[in-house]
Formats: sequence, C-alpha cells, structure tokens
Amino acid sequence: MQQSKRFIILGVGVALALLAVVFSMVGTPWSTDTTSATGGGPEMNLTVPGADCADGKCSLEPGAPFKLALNAVGVPPEGYVLAQGWIEYGLDIRYKPAEDTENEVTWPDCETATALGSMWLPPPGRVQTTDPNEASAVSLGCLTGLIGPEPSSYVGELFTFSFNCSAEPSSTEVQLLPVGDDRAETSGALYSLEDGTQITPKVSNLTINCGEGGGLTPTPAEPSPTSDGSTPTDTPVQPTATNTSVPPTATNTPVAPDNCGDVNDDGEISSVDALFVLQFTAELLTSLPKSGDINGDGEVTAVDALFILQYVAGLLDELEC
Repeated sequence: MQQSKRFIILGVGVALALLAVVFSMVGTPWSTDTTSATGGGPEMNLTVPGADCADGKCSLEPGAPFKLALNAVGVPPEGYVLAQGWIEYGLDIRYKPAEDTENEVTWPDCETATALGSMWLPPPGRVQTTDPNEASAVSLGCLTGLIGPEPSSYVGELFTFSFNCSAEPSSTEVQLLPVGDDRAETSGALYSLEDGTQITPKVSNLTINCGEGGGLTPTPAEPSPTSDGSTPTDTPVQPTATNTSVPPTATNTPVAPDNCGDVNDDGEISSVDALFVLQFTAELLTSLPKSGDINGDGEVTAVDALFILQYVAGLLDELEC
C-alpha cells in the first residue's frame, strides 16, 4: 500500500475514533455502581505519587511541583474500552499542561491518538479555556483503539497531571467528579464497555496542603438556579486546544488566505478545528464560529473533519470551502 493511502486510512481512523469519543460522552444512559473497590466494584481515585499523604491529605512545600495521578482502582469485570475523568482543583494550585496530551497518559492500553483533554474556567459561566492560569478543572479521556477498541482490564495509573503548589500556604480539596455531576456533566469519571454501556465508578477526593496554616480552599461552587430553573452556565464542549489527536507527523498549519478550515477562528488550522466540526455534528455545539462545510457539499459532517485532518497532516495542499 502506498504511503499516502496509509495516511489517509489513519486519518479516517482518527476521525472515527474522535467521533466515537464525542458520542460516548453525549446522551447515552449510564449506570452507577457504588460498590467499593474492595468488593470488586468499579472505582477511581486521586493520588500524589511520592508525596507525604495520609487519610486523604497530602502535604507539600509551598510552590513545590507535584504529580497528580488519576487511578483505576477497581474496573468492570468485562473490561473497558474508554476511561475518562474530570478533576476540579480550584484556583490555588496551578495546573501545568503537558506539551502533548499523550504525555499525560500513563494507561498502557490507551491509543494515545484518541486522547482528548481540556481545561475549564470556574463557574459561573464555566467554559473551556487554553490559559492554565485561569483554569480550575481539567478533564481527559482515551479509547483503547482507533477502530474496534479491545477491552482493557488494567488497574493502576490512567492519567498523570503536573501541578505546582501555591506560593503561600493553602489547603485545597481536589475533587474527582463522576459523569452526570452538574459541573463535570458528560466528561466526568467513567468507564465505557465494549457494547457501549457506561459505568460510573465510585470516586473520592484528595486534600492538597501547601505549607502550614492555610485555610481550606473549596473548589468553585456551581451557580444557583435562576427563577426559571435554568443555570447561567454555558454549554461545555469536549475537546481542547491541548489535544494532539492527529498522526505524529501532523503539525498546525498556517491558515490559507481565505481562512478556509479555521472553524474555531483562532488564526490557524489544526486538529482542534476538526474536533469542533465533530462536536457540531454530535450536537454538542449549536453553531460554529466559521463555516465547517469544508468540502462544499452543503452539509457539515465527519467527512469535513477528515478533510481538515488530511490538510493538517500534509495530505492535501489546500482546502476549498
């Protein structure tokens, strides 16, 4: 098979995998298993490897760097093809995003090309952000394969995130939120089975003490309902500017003069634009900043996302919207 054809097939696989992740996080009923890991029930937790931790509390020096691990403690007996989690950490400790999302994946059965991560602003008005100094939460999920993912029974670290303690003494409750939580919504802690069944694991929180004398800093509270019962929050989107879910040779490509393909209107054409298109087709977004009809057929579909991925990978010389 010619090299260009192999890349095209890989591009199709990436698009399908991204679409699978998007749909797995939308509108699918999930079941809840509250059985403890000791009894064999699905469970996830947070740890700080190498830190002085006891009874759910970890002590570090002010300003010290540390790793925060999201772990699979108990897993579904059938195995799982998707694992994801949402970590709410407030504004005292600082998240340091890795250059590539795949560098935060420690789950050996994850196909890193499908890893999707994001940072979030605190409520009210919770929205995605690309600025770690503004973010108060981080989410990450991954599939075991591009096409036909195989079940994993792995128990251990799934994802590991880099943080810095606050410069001043503080105490922060870091929360691992389950899928369905009002803040995490469809991006919360979740195992997905091969048949599409979604299982919410038991989760627990962790307190990070930076130095001594700091008062407890709770994570931001969710907004109060308005008189009509709604909350003043924006609908979140799943993917993120930190995601690099394209073949290893792909890099962001300067925008063409007509800006065709720059769907999120950020000044460059990248895999993030393909993810915006997939979100729109999955009805996670009600509109796009710029046209997502890349192939000019009058519809916005996963095919348009594939065209963007092929352009970013250098398989297409230009896009014609």
